[in-house]
Amino acid sequence: MQIFSCDDKIFAAWDDNHSSEWNEYDACDASADGLSGKKEGFYFANNLMPFLIPFQLNGVTFSPKDFPRCIENDPFPCSTCEFFIPDACPLLQDHSNFELSRKGFGIYQKYVYRPKGVSEFTFEVVQGEFLLHGRPLHYQTLSKIIKSRHSYLRISDRKLYKILELNPIYFENLGEGVYRAIPGNKRDDLDGF
Repeated sequence: MQIFSCDDKIFAAWDDNHSSEWNEYDACDASADGLSGKKEGFYFANNLMPFLIPFQLNGVTFSPKDFPRCIENDPFPCSTCEFFIPDACPLLQDHSNFELSRKGFGIYQKYVYRPKGVSEFTFEVVQGEFLLHGRPLHYQTLSKIIKSRHSYLRISDRKLYKILELNPIYFENLGEGVYRAIPGNKRDDLDGF
């Protein structure tokens, strides 16, 4: 699996030989809501997993910080695993692709926290304004606030809408154009991935 960009989107390609050029048959849209209409995600234990925090596999919850230690330590004594018993472990059942699962999870850890569709500074301004207000706002109202306080960003309603839609880890769509910042997911606190 390899990551590459095209048209301001991040794609995950399963076939490393074809990752240099975009192809709808061997790539998945890794934008937050799959705006291109393709499934998004990363390879993990013979599954296409979403770029979400947390995600679930066989009823077990994973996150960038909470995962089976065999992903980063080799060899790992399966008898001490807190996630699966060895006979039911999807990673062991897909052992021939174990390195691909490791690589996919590494990409997940690296990219899941990265703001999509905008520079990190602009993203931090948007998130900061939400947190400052402490309540849900319509994206056009938020756009007016940002334009008045941060006119140098030249943010449009459309650009702000894109930022909010592409980053559901940080912003929740409450319907009819109203969004809120998700408590506990502040970009500044998530550095290091």
